Amino acid sequence: MPSLGECLTSGRYPFKCLQFELPPDVEPEEVSVVELWFYKERDPMDEYNQTFVISEAAHWDSQQQFKKTKPIAIKETDIGEGWVRVELAWAVRVWLEGRERLHTLHVACRTCQSRRAPLSFHEKHRPFLVLYTKYTGKRRRGRALECGAGTNECCREPLYISFKELGWDYWIIRPAGYHAYFCKGSCAPISSVTTAESYHYDIIRKYFYTLTEKKPEFKPCCAPTTFSSLQLLYIDSTNTVTQKTLPNMVVESCGCM
Repeated sequence: MPSLGECLTSGRYPFKCLQFELPPDVEPEEVSVVELWFYKERDPMDEYNQTFVISEAAHWDSQQQFKKTKPIAIKETDIGEGWVRVELAWAVRVWLEGRERLHTLHVACRTCQSRRAPLSFHEKHRPFLVLYTKYTGKRRRGRALECGAGTNECCREPLYISFKELGWDYWIIRPAGYHAYFCKGSCAPISSVTTAESYHYDIIRKYFYTLTEKKPEFKPCCAPTTFSSLQLLYIDSTNTVTQKTLPNMVVESCGCM
């Protein structure tokens, strides 16, 4: 969450400065999407589209003589009051390459009539910066069979869930959807004994056959064996932007259980 920072520069348009610190463990090549979110308040000129200029504040000029703002994004919006999103991925990658963690953004409204910039710092409407990263190293995963044409064994089938199709896009900000996957296929003896996940099934079956008088019939079924979590950015019932990590949302592997 950026804080209201002190600007070392001024301007002819109403503005506010946001100071924030980048995480130390993120590499430039891992950054896929960066979004600046701020809550726009009303302005007398809202009947026309408003234009915001986002600049890097306190930037030294080429001669190292004085500090100035350096524009990095321009956002035009027809939102009268509400959340505004600005893409800043390329700028943040440059900052990470320079190993600079502390930054100040100068956000000015070039078309607003009010003397102060219509950016809210209310507790529920504070600006924030979101970084989405991707894993660039080698991911170590267990044996997982992906479903394909002619695959009958237990496998992982692709399934993309769109929040827009569910009618949830009005309160879920990011992501627009996610790859959930599901498990399907046969668990014939020849396939069930070749997966490490079948050990659980084998032990349970042996236990009942050895220690109980009643001999139940066990048939392994194809089911998820490992999951991963999903990060959700959404607007809660109090109109506050909230980030939450939901566990067990993505099927990573399937097996005969």
